[in-house]
Amino acid sequence: MPKTPFIGRLLIVCAKLHASESIHDFSARYDRALKDDVLIADVCGNDAEQMKYFECRWWCMRLARARKAHFAESDARRIVLANLRDLLGHCGDVDASVRASADHLVRIYGTGGWPCARQAIAEAMLG
Repeated sequence: MPKTPFIGRLLIVCAKLHASESIHDFSARYDRALKDDVLIADVCGNDAEQMKYFECRWWCMRLARARKAHFAESDARRIVLANLRDLLGHCGDVDASVRASADHLVRIYGTGGWPCARQAIAEAMLG
């Protein structure tokens, strides 16, 4: 298997949504950024670290919705599916707010271009 380029590895780590808090937090911030049309700095309270995490997670979600990437498709697939697996795992969380946040983000991941994202969602929902 070819090695994922540095930027891809960085995105996999920064965009990771494995913790319940990160899923709930990103979902709320994403909604606020869209609904209130505010800057990322405002959504993240001017916290540089939180801004980077938000940007990486947002970029990963946008990649899942894109029709093509400007780098190897296999790398894009690895980046998207790493995050999507975490989200899908939390769709069955015991905490209803985490479940709702994960479901909200999975629906966003599912709208768009990459068939691998839609396929992973379909398999998880049917399996």
